[in-house]
Amino acid sequence: MIVPAVTVQMVLVPPPARPGPSGVHTLVTLGDSTPVGLGDPLPGGGWRGFPALLGVALGAPVLVNPSRTGARMACARREQLPVALTAVSAGGPAVVVLFGACRGWCAVAGISAR
Repeated sequence: MIVPAVTVQMVLVPPPARPGPSGVHTLVTLGDSTPVGLGDPLPGGGWRGFPALLGVALGAPVLVNPSRTGARMACARREQLPVALTAVSAGGPAVVVLFGACRGWCAVAGISAR
């Protein structure tokens, strides 16, 4: 089954010009449809998701979210991690969150067997 990618429009409360009390400058989220925000619709359309909420809570002025629906760990490593590394190397304290649903092989027995 092929899951089409979704174009995501992130909507944030305008962040501060500099890091908030947490000292975090950049929040990077990697993963599948959860960081994309599917299931968390905005009243005017589009998706919000936890990255927007976490970014505001941390006071992070920069949010980078290369997540996409249907992404698997290999996608995160191959496609999203380079984006995260570029964002983090740009400077300032950073938080990186990887969120992915475990499918099939993630069962405890499957992990133990690997």
